[in-house]
Amino acid sequence: MMDHIPFDTLLYWIDIALFLLCIISVGYTLVFALASLRKMGRQYPEAKKQYRYCLLIPAPEGFDGNLLESVRSLDNMDYPGNLFDVVVSTNGLLPETKEALTTLHVTLLEQPASVSSPKALLEAAIKTLSSKDYDVLVLLNANNLVDPTYLTDINKAYHSGGMAIQTHKVSKKYPTHLSWLNALMEEVNNSLFRRGHVNLGFSSSLMGTGMAFEFDWFKQNADFKGNVDISKYLEAKLLKQGIFIEYLEHVYTYEDSVLNVVAYNKRRKEWTSTGANTRHYIVRDLPRALFAGNLDYGDKILQWMMPSKILLLGFLFIIAGLLSYYEPTLSVKWWIMTGSLLFAYVMAIPDKMLTFRTLWAVILLPILFLSVILNKLFTRSKR
Repeated sequence: MMDHIPFDTLLYWIDIALFLLCIISVGYTLVFALASLRKMGRQYPEAKKQYRYCLLIPAPEGFDGNLLESVRSLDNMDYPGNLFDVVVSTNGLLPETKEALTTLHVTLLEQPASVSSPKALLEAAIKTLSSKDYDVLVLLNANNLVDPTYLTDINKAYHSGGMAIQTHKVSKKYPTHLSWLNALMEEVNNSLFRRGHVNLGFSSSLMGTGMAFEFDWFKQNADFKGNVDISKYLEAKLLKQGIFIEYLEHVYTYEDSVLNVVAYNKRRKEWTSTGANTRHYIVRDLPRALFAGNLDYGDKILQWMMPSKILLLGFLFIIAGLLSYYEPTLSVKWWIMTGSLLFAYVMAIPDKMLTFRTLWAVILLPILFLSVILNKLFTRSKR
């Protein structure tokens, strides 16, 4: 049957199908990029009560140097020391690191060697911590730094009713072009999936670190199953229950940026693996969320179904380029869509990062696109 379909007709229908699929992602990005241009107007008043906090850091083997710097940063906060504990869940710190931690405001929970992943370390710690001791749980990575007012600002949002809070994760430094590009993409994500979303009345996305939750809620819902993405799993739990995720744009959680393509691919491989498993459980909820009128959860599921920024932009350029050669008239709308996506990304970049260094970093995008594709192909061939 396929042999009797003219090539031009087949190309036309493939073009229409791909265009309709891609325009959803591009339109989605454009809407939230425009929404991110408006300043966030929500202000939190001074809290009349100071709550008790557990700052939990899962620290796998090999994070000794970063961990000490992180704990010292938390020790310098202006929040009353008797109202927060820094808890480190670890499975293999060096003896000298343990000795150094004894001089700081920290509780060390040592886990068996078999408990090695950040998720497993988090689960093991939560089982031993009591909701009688804390009101709020703050999750951090072993390489995070914070400002002195960090907990004071989170406390304002929590006192105002925020049961789930995401702070503004930023890179500490960017010595290489790739680290700058990674920091740039993080800020684009902040604009699209946090600032833009909250400005339109949707919940912020979670980022895996710099997150605060009501302690009781987290302890009751942190039943992670299998190899899941913790952020997506928690988002799904929160939004299914109708709990709004706040975004504190002015409260920074500083983190190291990836320095090279190898590190980028390693991190992306972890995201892809856990993200795919999580989507498998969550995507089936889309019809139920829409019929129930839970637009916040429906939006989140739709967001997770879309391709990444690099893949989407790369495929648009490839399709537009191929059609320019085979059928130039069909390529016009693709170039317009590609330009619209680029325009959306530029709108989402903070003004302070619109520099010549950004132009140099953008040159790396084709390299990253190829590395992502090759990494996916290599991973599948190993399976």
